[in-house]
Amino acid sequence: MPNRPFAGVDELKTCIYRVIQEALHNCARHSHARTFKVVARQEPSKIVLSVEDDGRGFDARRVRGLGLVGMEERVHHLGGAFEVESRPGAGTRVAVELPIAS
Repeated sequence: MPNRPFAGVDELKTCIYRVIQEALHNCARHSHARTFKVVARQEPSKIVLSVEDDGRGFDARRVRGLGLVGMEERVHHLGGAFEVESRPGAGTRVAVELPIAS
C-alpha cells in the first residue's frame, strides 16, 4: 500500500494518540525513567511529535519490539517520518512528523 500525501483529520488524530500512547507505555514498562517529556505541535505543513525520557535506553539499531514497529507502520502509512534515538544509559527519544494539508 503506497504512502498517501495527506491523511484525514480522524486518521491523524488516531495516529497521534496511538503513537504517544505506545511511547508512554514503553517508557513506563521498559525505561525505568524518572522523567519524560511529550511535545506535539502543528506547523504549517506538518504535525511534529516527540516523546523523550531519561531512562536506561537501549540499542535502537538492534532492538525493534512490536510497539515500535507498530508506531512506525502507522506513521509511514500516513506518509510521515518516524525516528527512534536511544542508546544504553542515555534515554530514548521517539520523533514523528506527519504531513497535513494546508
